[in-house]
Amino acid sequence: MEPTPIGSLLKQATFSRPATSITLQTTPTSCHSSAVGVPERYAGWRLTDYDPRLVARIVQWAEGDLWSLFMTGAAGTRKSSFAAAICAAAGTAYFATPETSIRKIREFCDWWIEQAKTCPLVVFDDMASYRATPHVHDTLLSILANRYDNFRKTIITSNVSLAEIGRWLDPRLADRLREGLVLESGRESRRVTGNEEPTNAR
Repeated sequence: MEPTPIGSLLKQATFSRPATSITLQTTPTSCHSSAVGVPERYAGWRLTDYDPRLVARIVQWAEGDLWSLFMTGAAGTRKSSFAAAICAAAGTAYFATPETSIRKIREFCDWWIEQAKTCPLVVFDDMASYRATPHVHDTLLSILANRYDNFRKTIITSNVSLAEIGRWLDPRLADRLREGLVLESGRESRRVTGNEEPTNAR
């Protein structure tokens, strides 16, 4: 008997993948969140502070099978605060600042790397805003590749474009992020003073 062409075998195969969806609590009853790593500056933001149309897109992303959310735009357009609000709504989430990522990777912190790979939702904030050694780059790429391979929800915020992210880390990452949701923020919208409450933000 002649061997079955590999293409035919692939067509016959039944593929399954792990669940990708997460549930977002869009109307929180408490100002507290179980999300880890969110800086104090962003800890008070909630999805109710944002345009309902934008929130609807994020809920659709969270419940769907797209693995990543890439938010790009100029500084001050509330990418980080919006990512923190999504973390708060998700509950089980980890917010990785550039400083934390660099420090933990340089320290060869295995438990942190494992958490970054396996947490249901991880935010990598302000990516490509810092210089990184080859070791940091390789570890970040390994984490993101693992999350991509396992369909784990991942948010990346950056002041640079998708193409620039690819040049900063790896061109393959840009291709993988194109498989997710890409949001481009508009003009600067940072709050003028620290006394303003994060309400009715757009």
